[in-house]
Amino acid sequence: MSTFTRYALTATTALVAGACVTTALTGYRQARIPLAKGLSLEGRSHPSGYTQLLADLTYQQEGTTVSEQSIFAALEGLIERAQDFLVLDLFLFNSDYDRTRGPEGGYPRLAERVTRALVNKRAQAPELPIIFITDPINTFYGSYSLPHLEQLADAGVQVVMTDLDALADSNPIYSAFYRTFLARLPELPAGLPNVLAPGRPRVSPNAYARLFNFKANHRKLALSEREALVSSANPHDASAPNSNLGLLVTGPVLADILASERAIYTLSGGQGEVFDRFEQVLTQGLRDRNGQSSEDHEPVRVQLVTEGAIRRVACQMVRAVEPGGEICLGMFYLAERSVVRELKAAAQRGVQVQALLDLNLDAFGRKKTGLPALPVARELQGAGVQVRWYATSGEQFHPKYLATYRKGEGGGIFELLVGSGNFTRRNICNYNLETDLRLVAPIDAHLAQEFTAYWSLMWRNEPVAGRPALLSLPYEGREEPGAMRSALHKLVYRFQEATGLGTF
Repeated sequence: MSTFTRYALTATTALVAGACVTTALTGYRQARIPLAKGLSLEGRSHPSGYTQLLADLTYQQEGTTVSEQSIFAALEGLIERAQDFLVLDLFLFNSDYDRTRGPEGGYPRLAERVTRALVNKRAQAPELPIIFITDPINTFYGSYSLPHLEQLADAGVQVVMTDLDALADSNPIYSAFYRTFLARLPELPAGLPNVLAPGRPRVSPNAYARLFNFKANHRKLALSEREALVSSANPHDASAPNSNLGLLVTGPVLADILASERAIYTLSGGQGEVFDRFEQVLTQGLRDRNGQSSEDHEPVRVQLVTEGAIRRVACQMVRAVEPGGEICLGMFYLAERSVVRELKAAAQRGVQVQALLDLNLDAFGRKKTGLPALPVARELQGAGVQVRWYATSGEQFHPKYLATYRKGEGGGIFELLVGSGNFTRRNICNYNLETDLRLVAPIDAHLAQEFTAYWSLMWRNEPVAGRPALLSLPYEGREEPGAMRSALHKLVYRFQEATGLGTF
């Protein structure tokens, strides 16, 4: 071997080693970026004003699919009633889906419906400030413009695309390589098919490179000076038939929600002065209404919980339930290990734990693997948790909530944690941006009784309007077939949850 060849090999080895070290350090550092001030918040517990439980349900009744939707009607009402400002933070906001696999006639035009409500409001109140925050996935990470967002901007709505690069990397093995190399590439021609919406404009390799970072502003909320709506529902056409749960609230918690949205607005390049004006209006309105009779006369308290605080609060809620108490969990994705362990421990100490889960087999006309639902359900069932599957027929059981009933003064205490955060590492461990609300009320409060009736309807398949209805299925009908396949599902789920190399 010549001297030149030895030098060349040595230099190449040094370059490769340097690139590997640089990539590893980048991955380590970027996976630990702290969230901006005002995020990952466990806010104060405030007395509530008016509180309304909002449920979207799709179910089977005598061979017919029935869809009862209330969340977006409530959103339209919130938009109509706003007088001083509107802030919306919505994850999926588009009409994109594979139209060769959707229902005959297509899905309801939900994105257009919300766009129309905002454009009409802007026309009625030209001076009303409206801020619309969303996620870059709606334009496939900058590959093309989105008509709904263009209509909003043309009407004078300020559209803010969340800066996802400012968030920690939930998929550090890939994202380290992306940040070190792929992010530095020039923008390439849009020549690749659109996997999210076949038939829509083609996308660039750069967009796919951004997609595989698997990070999102996953919030789903709307806020005015009078009220806030926090839910699990996306204004996305193919999501229209999904079952979801949300809350419409008034009172001092609005100030916490506004401050949390300000953090995302400034993180994404917005100037905070506009939120100064919103805060002044909101503070004055709360002061003016202080001492007036509440629209809800029950002693309900409400608390804002976001990002990693969702995991802390969920675990606290489960741990607080003593033997003889009850836990009800309704969840699209359940995977986060500390939450799973707490649920198993609660069942083993004598708490009745019921989990109603989506099978994770359907996504807008496409078939999925059943992960993480199948292995997690098997694990919970083995620990004494009662598991049922929501009876979907192409749509998703999409809510994210935890309810507990425990001993306390006046007969007992009901707690409900509900919002956008799936119980997965990506959603509730300070990677995605998420918003939940936590309610605390006496067990005999109207809100608690309303949730109990909602849960019983689904869990027991109670009649609707006097007619038989199918809302849930027993675990035994859809458990994993075969020990080998079950073991493989468990291995893949655990690996994906631990590393971020998965879509949940």
